[in-house]
Amino acid sequence: MTWYTVVDGDTRDCILTTNDLELAQANAHGTRFVQELPDGVQELHCKKYIDGEFVDNIELLTELTSHEVREERDQILIKMVDPIISNSVRFGELSSEKQEEWLNYRRDLLNLPQQEGFPLSVSWPTKPT
Repeated sequence: MTWYTVVDGDTRDCILTTNDLELAQANAHGTRFVQELPDGVQELHCKKYIDGEFVDNIELLTELTSHEVREERDQILIKMVDPIISNSVRFGELSSEKQEEWLNYRRDLLNLPQQEGFPLSVSWPTKPT
């Protein structure tokens, strides 16, 4: 279960606990936890509580980053790419070279998750001009 730490009203970290005992032990350190992030707050660190201490949680960091990268990619597809490619009139007005550039760009965006190092290291494709 993911919990977010709140210190003086600011969300500071996210942690992953596997049971109520770990959460109670973490709360004993004076940190208050909530399960939902307030709107507009981005988590700064991903931790998990193991054997009485917070340690980096690479799995959670990877999961959260993957979600963020996919969301950004999806917004690019929805707002910039698909309105051109799915509109037969607009797409038909492009030269065959430009059509190929847009199709390659779309394919490269869809293939982002297959890149080595995804999601912590992503090489974004260049948008056609």
